[in-house]
Amino acid sequence: MLLACRTTDLIGGLSSNAARPTATRAAKIPAATDSPEPKGTRDPNAAFQFLPIGTPRCGAGDDNASVVKGRILEGNAPVAGQKIQASSGPGAEPISDEPAVSDDNGNYQVTFVCDGTACNGAFWVWLVDEDLVQVSPFVEFIFDNQCRRGTLDFRSR
Repeated sequence: MLLACRTTDLIGGLSSNAARPTATRAAKIPAATDSPEPKGTRDPNAAFQFLPIGTPRCGAGDDNASVVKGRILEGNAPVAGQKIQASSGPGAEPISDEPAVSDDNGNYQVTFVCDGTACNGAFWVWLVDEDLVQVSPFVEFIFDNQCRRGTLDFRSR
C-alpha cells in the first residue's frame, strides 16, 4: 500500500506538471550514543515465565504411544506441580481435560495415543499456570516411525 501511495503522489505531480518538492531539512545523522532499536527484533518469548532449554530432541520407540518427557526447573531446582498441556496445533483445543503435572523432581511426561496406537503428525506441548493460562511458548514435535520419544526441558526466567 505504501508503494501505491507514493506512486499516486508521483503520478499526481507529473500530471499537473508541478515541480518535485525538494528537502528543506538536513537528514539527522545519529550520534555515537544513539542506538536505534532494529525493527522486527522484539523477543516473541518475552511474556513467558518458562522457556525451553535447548531444542526438542526426538528418538525412535515402540508404536504403543508417542511420548514427550522432560524436566522443569527454576534456577537449578526442580519445579513440582507444574502443569503441561498438549494439543494437535499451537493454541488448538488441548487433547486432555487435565494437563500432565510435574513430579517432586520436576519430571513430566505427556503421552499421545491415537486410536489405541502411537500418534503420528504434529503435536505441541506448553506449560500453563493454575488457571490454565499459557506460561511458555508452544513447542512442536512431529511424531512418526523415527520420532516416538520426545524430550524437552523448561527453565523459568
